[in-house]
Amino acid sequence: MRSQGHILSQKMKIASSVYKTYQKAQEKEQSQKELVDSFVETAWNLTEYDIERTLRKACLKVLKDRSVSKQVRRVRADKLLKLGHLFQSKGEKAANGIQEIQQKLTKSQQ
Repeated sequence: MRSQGHILSQKMKIASSVYKTYQKAQEKEQSQKELVDSFVETAWNLTEYDIERTLRKACLKVLKDRSVSKQVRRVRADKLLKLGHLFQSKGEKAANGIQEIQQKLTKSQQ
């Protein structure tokens, strides 16, 4: 159930970003930077959703593989957990990534 709530939350975040980008594109007073910022946020949310969906499917396949023993699946689960901790320790907040991309795009437009 928690997974379904997260998926719904991700979809709402994407829809909100798309709508915000559309609104900014319709407003003539909006600067190009604001439009680019909104587009970057939308692209980030779509990418995040796609990566999470792909990982969820891959993990289910690895952990539900009935062609191997329960012990092998347990070892796989432990390895996936360690990998998850590694990614979390190296990762940054989404806002930091979005801001970095926006800054690079702004510099390239100047």
